[in-house]
Amino acid sequence: MAETGEVAQALSQSTDDLLVELGTSLASRQLHRTFSASRKDLIEQASGWLEANRIQISGLVCGSGRVKSLARQDVATHELIVAVCGGLDLGAHLLGGVPVVTVAVLIVRLGLHRLCSDIWEPVVTKGEEESV
Repeated sequence: MAETGEVAQALSQSTDDLLVELGTSLASRQLHRTFSASRKDLIEQASGWLEANRIQISGLVCGSGRVKSLARQDVATHELIVAVCGGLDLGAHLLGGVPVVTVAVLIVRLGLHRLCSDIWEPVVTKGEEESV
């Protein structure tokens, strides 16, 4: 589970710095070594990874009743991030061992409700509408 200091440290970073951290982690896993890439490339790689894994991430995070409940309340960002980490921790191996706290902070900053909208507010298509 996420440590308080780790969450506080991640919260103190800019979104771009978090994306660079994620991009560096992804790049080092792909190449099995550290390499030199531009900050822009790392941000693009991390952003692309988040988008490519959106469905899998939302399945891990948005199915949690605790995350949904906290997202609807006025709670401290730290508490919400810890709850998101819980879902990500369970599926970290499926996501390739990415830095969970970094991903959780990015999810909260970039829009937890947007990530979970398909799960929390399923679209009702014509013909499926409930009759009153």
